[in-house]
Amino acid sequence: MIRKSTLIFFLLLPLLLPAQSTLQGSVYDRYTGYRLANATLSVKRTTLQTVSDKKGYFILKDIPEGVWILEICRPGYVPLQKEIVIKDEPRLSGGIALMPILVHTHELSVSAAHRYSREPLRSHGATSVYDAARIQAEAPPSVTDALARLPGIWTLRQDGAQATPVIRGMGNDQILTVQDGIRLGPVSFRSPYLHALVDIESLERIEVLRGDGAAGWGSDALGGVIMLQSRQPAFSNDKLRVRGGAQLRYQSGGMEQGFGTNVEVQSPRLAVSAAWGSRRFGNWQAGDGLTQSPAAFSRDNAQIRAKFRLGLRHQLLFSSEQTALANVPAYDRLRYQGFQLARHSLVSRHLSYLRWTAQFKGNWLRELQVTSSWQHYGDNFSSISDSASTIRRDEKLRVQIFGMQALAHSQPNPYWHMVSGAELYQDEVSSEAYLVSGSDLESVRPSLPEAARGSTLALFNMHTFDLLKLHIRAGVRAQVYQYEVREATVETAVLPATVSFSFSGQYPLNRHMHLGASAYHGARPANLYERSGSAWTETGFGTFGDSLRPERSFTTEISLKARTERLRTAVSVYRTALHDQIVWTPGTYEGSPTYQGAPVYVRKNNARANIQGIEAEAEWALSTGFYAYGSLNYTLGFDLRSNDYLSQIPPLNGRAGLRFQSRPGLRGGAEWVFASSQQNISPYDSGNPRIPMGGSSAWNVVNLYVGMDFAAGAVNLSLSNVLDTYYLPLGSALGGQGRTLLASLRIAL
Repeated sequence: MIRKSTLIFFLLLPLLLPAQSTLQGSVYDRYTGYRLANATLSVKRTTLQTVSDKKGYFILKDIPEGVWILEICRPGYVPLQKEIVIKDEPRLSGGIALMPILVHTHELSVSAAHRYSREPLRSHGATSVYDAARIQAEAPPSVTDALARLPGIWTLRQDGAQATPVIRGMGNDQILTVQDGIRLGPVSFRSPYLHALVDIESLERIEVLRGDGAAGWGSDALGGVIMLQSRQPAFSNDKLRVRGGAQLRYQSGGMEQGFGTNVEVQSPRLAVSAAWGSRRFGNWQAGDGLTQSPAAFSRDNAQIRAKFRLGLRHQLLFSSEQTALANVPAYDRLRYQGFQLARHSLVSRHLSYLRWTAQFKGNWLRELQVTSSWQHYGDNFSSISDSASTIRRDEKLRVQIFGMQALAHSQPNPYWHMVSGAELYQDEVSSEAYLVSGSDLESVRPSLPEAARGSTLALFNMHTFDLLKLHIRAGVRAQVYQYEVREATVETAVLPATVSFSFSGQYPLNRHMHLGASAYHGARPANLYERSGSAWTETGFGTFGDSLRPERSFTTEISLKARTERLRTAVSVYRTALHDQIVWTPGTYEGSPTYQGAPVYVRKNNARANIQGIEAEAEWALSTGFYAYGSLNYTLGFDLRSNDYLSQIPPLNGRAGLRFQSRPGLRGGAEWVFASSQQNISPYDSGNPRIPMGGSSAWNVVNLYVGMDFAAGAVNLSLSNVLDTYYLPLGSALGGQGRTLLASLRIAL
């Protein structure tokens, strides 16, 4: 009797369980019919995922009964979402056509402004995207080089590795960079080598939100947010698969030689990827055949990521990466500040995090994400400040960064999306410095305190409403900072609190054009360098200030976005009011207005300023795979207390170009990059040796590139600065890159 009951139970078991089905088919190019390999297919709100094989075929098994959204993504193609209905049939099949991106950016969804994916026309804020297709096609040497190709970003290059982005007139300390949702670098200060310590080959996309972002990402994001998204391993739903590849890079003039390799293992419940790369960069080749040295350095990186499928709605992601820069000369100090020696023997960064993601059936809690992260930053710097001195200064900096995040997505109804979260970051900073003279070693005060701690706790809430034709976004963030400085002569603790908010609305004038208006507020507390650090500046010796208040900004912006099948345009006009801005002010150090013969500057909340400008960009698909693009940016900054111009405001600048891509894989393009002269400089700029007397000159540069995809990989060639024009971007120590040829070969296995 027991045996019969057991047999009947197993026979009826498939009827008792929810019906499941298998979806299979192929992914192909809508225009050419070519089958597309490596397309990722995911069932939204589940962990079900697979990748198409080299013939474009895919199989998705064990899909429960119900109505689901299938998302199909592949670099270079418009992401597609399809509704699928799973009943009790044993098998479903079909083909899925993906449309190539005609106009490169207007088809790509963006997430920085709302913290969830949204189509560009309905997304608030001025956003630019540098996606995986462009990373593969253009093969930029670094994250900084990729950022420089996006509208609205100006870069200041101080040595071969260090390049600081400027967004809407605001620089490194006023721009927040996040990787996979985790803020990079210490809360206490911003490293000038932050972007050089990220391997661009490991990224899926770069997204930049200009101006906005304080409410969603961090109160200190006055100028905007740079969001880096790492490439994640994908599950294979049907069988075990192993993929891999290698990349070779070479740039003429000895500017770059590099090699990298990667491997990915895919299975139904475990996906693992690993990569390693090494690059050697030579002295800087500027225009007119000028070599600027010393600027050579090396970079090595390694990363591993593992994704675990814990069930239909739960997954765990582990990621760990390490990057190191070795023997980086500080060119600006050697060239402009009279140093005999200035070299970072080792700059390193490590980021590891563990992330649990859960999907839920309810609308009030659709997704929950909890992340624990650890970062380590280190810098070993040696210098001899006087060209006639024999005394060397060695300094070591170590920072440990611990982070915890919780992020929840809710959608109470189809017209209301809510994102809520909490973040906690804590820095542990240690620093030491020595003067070395022959065999004598003397301990001295380092640029940062010997020991310090910085921490921040933030709570935020963001809402997006789609009410009839009106799209509204509102967000608020409360953030508390704490800095503790502990050393022999100083022991201080500060606890500033800030509140940031953002409110914006969009109204469609017609189905192709949206008019938007927004207002947002941010606040940036003085960091550890500003409160207790000292350093050499372009015009003298800078030391810390006392009782510094947070910098505050309030921005109003009007935007117009238009999109048709082949044309995409966006125009933004903005005005930012800065209060209590922290600037260099003449002061004293140890009672003297000079230090080692140089004037002394002290940081103070001594400026109130207005920054205003206009940004315009357009892309026009002339035909399938062939399009034109252009952008224009103008910024004007004025210090209201000194009645003078703000420091290092970029000139009128922009770019225009043509790109084409044919099937089966030929692509190319030509680009014109330009900047006008800039005579509107501040008194501080007038004393900056990097900036020519009277301001910067206008310049024009032409770049070319061509590439070809083939079954086993791709080859790319790019020719920078075809006319070999010498130019010096305002605020940079190194001239713009001269005529050089960069060749890269990517091999897929």
